[in-house]
Amino acid sequence: MQRNWPARLGAVVGIAGAIVATLQSTDAQLGPGRFALLAVALAWCIGAIATGLVRPEEPLDASMALIGGAIALAMLASAELASHPSSDVAALMRAVGIAAIAPLGLHLVLGLPDGHLGSRVRRSWAIAIDAAGAALAVWLFVDRPRLQALGIGTLAAAAIAIG
Repeated sequence: MQRNWPARLGAVVGIAGAIVATLQSTDAQLGPGRFALLAVALAWCIGAIATGLVRPEEPLDASMALIGGAIALAMLASAELASHPSSDVAALMRAVGIAAIAPLGLHLVLGLPDGHLGSRVRRSWAIAIDAAGAALAVWLFVDRPRLQALGIGTLAAAAIAIG
C-alpha cells in the first residue's frame, strides 16, 4: 500500500466538505463568495491527489490536502453558523479552519521542493507561525461572531514574509 493514501482520503473528504458547504448555504446567508471558495478548496484538494500520484514518495500532497481541508472546514462551519449563529462547535470549527490556512501554507512553502522541513531554522519558523495560528484561533473563537481581519491579515502577512 502506498504511503500517501491518508492525504488522498483527506483530499476527497475536503472536496466533499466544500461541496456540501456550498450547497448548504444560500445567497442570503453567505453570498456568491462561496463559489470562489469552493473553487479554491477543489483546486488544493485535486492538486493534492495529483501530486500524490505523480510524486508518491514526497509528503507535499499531505500539506496540500490539509490546506484544502482547512478551507472546507471553514466553509462548513460558516454555513452552519449562518443557520445556527449560537453554535459553539461551528464557531470553533470556523476559527480553527481560518487560523490554520496561513500556517499550513507556510509549511508548504518552507517544505519545498520535497515537502520536508529540512533545517532547524525552517522548523523553528514553522513552530512559531503554528503557535501564532493557534493564538489566532482562540481569538477568533472568543471574539465571535466577528472575524478579526487585523489578526487574520497579520498572520497571513507574517507567513508570507517568512516564506
